[in-house]
Amino acid sequence: MLNQKLSYRLHMSFLGFSCGLPYGLVFSTTVIWLKELGVSMTNIGLISGITLIYAIKFTYSPLCDWSPVKTSHTQLRKYWIIFCQVLIGLLLHSISVNSIGETFSIVNIVVLLLLLGFVSTLQDMSVDAWRIECPEYCDQGVMITLYQVGYRFGLLLSSSVSLILVSWYSWDVLFDLIGIIILFLALIALYLPYEKNAQVIYRTMQPINACKQLYLNLIQIAERKWRVVIFIILLIMFYRISDLLIAVMARPFFMDLGYSKIQIGSASAVALYIILIGNGIGALIIKYCGLYTSMWIGGLLAALSNAVYLMLYVTPVNSYVLFFAMSIENFCTGIASTSLIAFMSLLVQKESTATHYAVVSSFSVLIGKIIATQTGWVVELYGYKTLFIGSMVSIVPVLLFLKKIKQITILRLPKN
Repeated sequence: MLNQKLSYRLHMSFLGFSCGLPYGLVFSTTVIWLKELGVSMTNIGLISGITLIYAIKFTYSPLCDWSPVKTSHTQLRKYWIIFCQVLIGLLLHSISVNSIGETFSIVNIVVLLLLLGFVSTLQDMSVDAWRIECPEYCDQGVMITLYQVGYRFGLLLSSSVSLILVSWYSWDVLFDLIGIIILFLALIALYLPYEKNAQVIYRTMQPINACKQLYLNLIQIAERKWRVVIFIILLIMFYRISDLLIAVMARPFFMDLGYSKIQIGSASAVALYIILIGNGIGALIIKYCGLYTSMWIGGLLAALSNAVYLMLYVTPVNSYVLFFAMSIENFCTGIASTSLIAFMSLLVQKESTATHYAVVSSFSVLIGKIIATQTGWVVELYGYKTLFIGSMVSIVPVLLFLKKIKQITILRLPKN
């Protein structure tokens, strides 16, 4: 069992890494690319709407619970993960081909990025389902932390180290390199462990039934109080809004202050290690203080940490100051993300793990990403300060929603 547990944990890290790679490219790195091409802040904000594909993944999540042949739950996850990784590698090569010379077209790039986002969400959902369906001896707290570790290293490469590579080489080389890495991860996924004796399934896509099951499960969790279900959903939808509001505009903000791609990439690379510490602290808070306390602390810190960016206005361009600001923000985000993932994982049923988790995780980014598409014109009309202050104020409804659901059982689980 020890070897099996180690195998699951190692693969969890690799899967997290694989999920972080495409997300970093779609969500943050291409923003700098577009700014270099002379695209306006308003249009960059609108183009960032591509990431809404992550927020509506519940509409096509039943794909990951569908199999054309009889197979076990966990074996099905393996097939979907490998399939998505191969497609991601091919899409990245297509973006590389269309990013240079006469083949360049902003329309083609946007379409390819949209497809990349779609396939990467299928991979995310399959990985989440595989994690939740792991055997009982694979502690979910540890698995979540390992996923976060791998995920952050994926982001490290695709959103931080990538900026340094682009400064030395070119954008097409970057896309091809990450595509090759993804294809290599697909080879590792061939050895992904799964429960061969798990329940055998042969199902078609039934999104309505799956969502109905999720609602009934939420009603049970809410102790038969439908108003509590509403507050659970609102909490999930607004919990991450403080960091989503500034995510698209953060790097253009750094560039407007005078920071180079190498400075931004270097500071991001170091700061991403800090978020791992935040993930670990978040897991410890859950273990020793309970889920409710961890969500309260994580949400409050994530919002207030955005104040450090205001500090950059009154300080000269300095890599150490940039690193400090990004580290504080990432540390607090790490605590909040671990708490939210743990909470959402308790809301799903194993009968439709991929669909259920996709729905609740989609809720966690839907509102934030919709509003984020409008942050470009907010910056152009009112400046970055207004955006940062607004992101801090957004914590108020989160704390109110959290207070409304304080008494539900899953938030009052005995401390380990």
